[in-house]
Amino acid sequence: MRIRRRYRLVSNFSKKLASSLVGTVPIVYGFGIYRAVAQRFKQQFNENSKVPSKWEFFPELNHNEIVGWASEELAKSFSVVFIRDEDESPEIRWRIEVTKELMSEKVENIFEVWSMGKSRLAKMLFSIYIGDLVSVYLAILRGVDPTPVEAITLLKERIKRSGVKEKTLSELNKICGK
Repeated sequence: MRIRRRYRLVSNFSKKLASSLVGTVPIVYGFGIYRAVAQRFKQQFNENSKVPSKWEFFPELNHNEIVGWASEELAKSFSVVFIRDEDESPEIRWRIEVTKELMSEKVENIFEVWSMGKSRLAKMLFSIYIGDLVSVYLAILRGVDPTPVEAITLLKERIKRSGVKEKTLSELNKICGK
């Protein structure tokens, strides 16, 4: 699904993308400055949508990640989102296009999020904004509340019971001579 820039906000691109991701595990691919954006998408899918997710970046993902898509049966469980930029280098553009072509033989759900903005920072923030919205819409479409993070709270409670925090603080105090 390639939606050009002029249609993204008018037709609620984030909601459409979220509805296309329902029932799949989203994988987000970025490059350069969009490496961190891809990671943010993944984290928001985890926290807000309460779904497992994964992120990778170009060119690294072309070394091994692409081999993992060989299993057509497993590939159907995933959706792939490419973070794109009209100013991406010809080398990255070619890598993305070839990767999409190879993946499209196995993966049914391949999407692109095209950045918008005048500066690199604006483009990053726009892409992050889209990812945040997609993650909230996906939560709503899945019928889950995006706000609580019960698993994190439970993890913190169980770690606290282990006494690791107190032991670490005690050791630090000894080092500092307290």
